[in-house]
Amino acid sequence: MQDLQCLVVTKSAFLDYMSRHHKVYMRFFAYLTGRLREATRKIGGLALLDVCGRIAHTLLGMAKAKGADKDVVEIERPTHEQLAAMIGSSREVVSRALKKMTQEGYIKIEKDRILLYISE
Repeated sequence: MQDLQCLVVTKSAFLDYMSRHHKVYMRFFAYLTGRLREATRKIGGLALLDVCGRIAHTLLGMAKAKGADKDVVEIERPTHEQLAAMIGSSREVVSRALKKMTQEGYIKIEKDRILLYISE
């Protein structure tokens, strides 16, 4: 374990600082806008997909975050509970979907990793 230091800034101090530092305000606003855009894109995309699609989308996002761009991508294996939480489903439904995706050859699940078979 590592020690952690935490700084708490009051709302009034934060707003005062932002009003006096326009460049910081603009960068912070741009950052928040980007986060909102990404969340909106993710929610919109996931809302239209079935469970297998949501799992695939999530696993591909994890692979992309690692910078993977090959035909076979290896990612650290999340638990079924973690995947369920990420896609808004139950562990049981995720387990069945992963089994189906494995049988159809889209993924291979190993002890501590998942192999994704990417096709264009």
